[in-house]
Amino acid sequence: MELFDLSQISVQDMLLVKAITNHGSISQAAQIIGVSQPTASYRLNKLRQIFSDPIFVSAKRKMSPTVKGQRIIKTFLVQIESLEKLAVPEIFDPASTERSFTIVAKGFQYSAMVAIVPKLFFKETRRAKLFIEQEKDDLPASLRHHDAIDFLALPFESKGDSGIRRFVSPALQVRVYYDGNVRKPPNTIKAFSESRFVVLSSLKSQPGFIDQILGENGYPPRNIVGYAPTSASIAGFIGGTDLIYIGSSFTSALGGENLFNAGVPFYTPPIRHEIRWSISKENETGHTWLQNLLVNAMMTAFDPQFQIDQAEKFVLLSEFEQLEQANGPASQPN
Repeated sequence: MELFDLSQISVQDMLLVKAITNHGSISQAAQIIGVSQPTASYRLNKLRQIFSDPIFVSAKRKMSPTVKGQRIIKTFLVQIESLEKLAVPEIFDPASTERSFTIVAKGFQYSAMVAIVPKLFFKETRRAKLFIEQEKDDLPASLRHHDAIDFLALPFESKGDSGIRRFVSPALQVRVYYDGNVRKPPNTIKAFSESRFVVLSSLKSQPGFIDQILGENGYPPRNIVGYAPTSASIAGFIGGTDLIYIGSSFTSALGGENLFNAGVPFYTPPIRHEIRWSISKENETGHTWLQNLLVNAMMTAFDPQFQIDQAEKFVLLSEFEQLEQANGPASQPN
């Protein structure tokens, strides 16, 4: 059987058939779709040739479909309805969606996401599902942007990758965390280097810029004596000891009442936290909603008075854009 060329059938042809079906007149159908009657007659005759069927026949001053014409009409109407649905912007309703969302996070970002995001997420939705997974050091880079992952939260700003967009936080000052009932914060680089440190287990394979700064000033790397599983465990881990932990103001949102913090006694570059996602995800239902929720969660951890309309504090980056140079450490509350 010889197949016809589908490119010969246009959306206007489908609309013409729909209009004839509804009004039983080719002249009225022509007016409805905005063409002349001769053009409408020409297009109908073309369809008759393609399908080898009259499609419509005159009956009692009205055009009625043939048996095959009924099948053609049904097919065209389905296609028209599908196209019309695509043309209507999809309205996302958090309260009724049953979508699943997956966030992968690393380091203190994981603890922050677990502590803050579910409260905001489940306040707005009852049917959606939320999965917050901790990134492992051995996770292949390609999986960071796998189709199953909606967002990746990192404790430090990373290099841009092709096809990735990201929110980067304002510049944050590096902070020293300690039990204020046991010790005072180190006030010199020498006292800092002689302290004992706790780091997150997920970051222990990374030497970090703090050790680099110590080395440049003639001091040995930090004396790391313990590894905390999450940021939420920092307060309990160092409570009652002289141990200290290095973080940003993000950590203060997760600490206990005895977890004090102070500035590092030497200059360090500011820290910027990051949330990234694949550009291909941006058109998915609910992406913008969750994106705004994550920005709100991150900024709330920095500043309890933060409101979502202050999101311009974030810098939206693509792989082709660079952060502006920071003017200095951001001011953070003690």
